[in-house]
Amino acid sequence: MAASLRQLTFTLAPNTIVWIFRTLQNWFSYLDTSAPAPIPINRLEDISQEILEGYVSWLLTRTAKTKTGKAKYSTARTAFSALRTVLMQSAVEGKISVGVFPKKPFPTTAALPPSARASSGQ
Repeated sequence: MAASLRQLTFTLAPNTIVWIFRTLQNWFSYLDTSAPAPIPINRLEDISQEILEGYVSWLLTRTAKTKTGKAKYSTARTAFSALRTVLMQSAVEGKISVGVFPKKPFPTTAALPPSARASSGQ
């Protein structure tokens, strides 16, 4: 993962790399705090669609300092985007299959039910 992030430094702005690096802390927090036990990822090949879908769910349901007590939909989507950027670079390098990426993990707010739209912050 670090090699993929380094490779992105040739194509992305330095501020973007810093943002991705900081946002990846969410990914490692998810792996470390998953129930019933931490998720062991020893190689990129260990990352599955199920793990990424769990990450999306975790991003959407974790507690946050907001009125609702949960992270905003847009914040969760942005955090997943940072991880996806690094993992897509890994896919380009042949280190991970593009098949692990969930299909539309964050539907547009128009496709959300009204109750979810209200909490999306959009």
